[in-house]
Amino acid sequence: MFANLAMLSLAVLSTSTPRDPSVYRPRIELWTNRGDAAVYTRGERVRLYFRLDQDAYVTIFRVDTDGRIRVLFPRDPWEDNFARGGRDLEVDGNELAREAFTIDDYPGVGYVFAVTSADPFVYDQIESGQHWDYRVIADGRVRGDPYVAMTDLAERIVPDGYVDWDYDVISYNVGQHYDYPRFLCYDCHTYVSYSYWDPYFDSCVRFRMFVYDDPWYYPYRYYGGTRVVFVRPYRPQPRFIF
Repeated sequence: MFANLAMLSLAVLSTSTPRDPSVYRPRIELWTNRGDAAVYTRGERVRLYFRLDQDAYVTIFRVDTDGRIRVLFPRDPWEDNFARGGRDLEVDGNELAREAFTIDDYPGVGYVFAVTSADPFVYDQIESGQHWDYRVIADGRVRGDPYVAMTDLAERIVPDGYVDWDYDVISYNVGQHYDYPRFLCYDCHTYVSYSYWDPYFDSCVRFRMFVYDDPWYYPYRYYGGTRVVFVRPYRPQPRFIF
């Protein structure tokens, strides 16, 4: 599964002696050939790399701009996902392409999420017939905060009660830089007319909060000695914080 790098083999990790997590907790770093938050156009191919500080197991997910989840590594749940630490590794694509994936997304923000663990992952909840079951992986699509969805997914594949795992997440943009993923707004924009389908077409009216610190300039009211400001800007703009 890796190009140009690494003869990967399963390591036999002893289970007879408990591992000290303060000594053996792997760390992972993830990047692409264009860097974090790079802007791509449809049809471009993305090369994906990662590095571990020590030998560990790795799982890498992609969340495209529409919120659809795919597993980039391992390509199938039965494949070897043990990687050697201390070297740069590249994720292979399928038999038709060397690159990890091709940009086939709508305009927006996508994410690549890598999880690493010193112990093997348990894929029982997200596989079927030796293949990934995308019907049960976040119902096939992320809706809402991608960081919450990815954390929940990671907790489903680490051993039960296991907390000593690490992750890294990077983003990419399609078309141009965007401030938030399009699927964050799909509770409002899904299954409506085309202009409203695009969450970047107009300002979001569902999530909006403004704080002003100059009550003498804006209208205000008093509540028990506390000055409260009520305003409605002419052109409100969304602000999303994860």
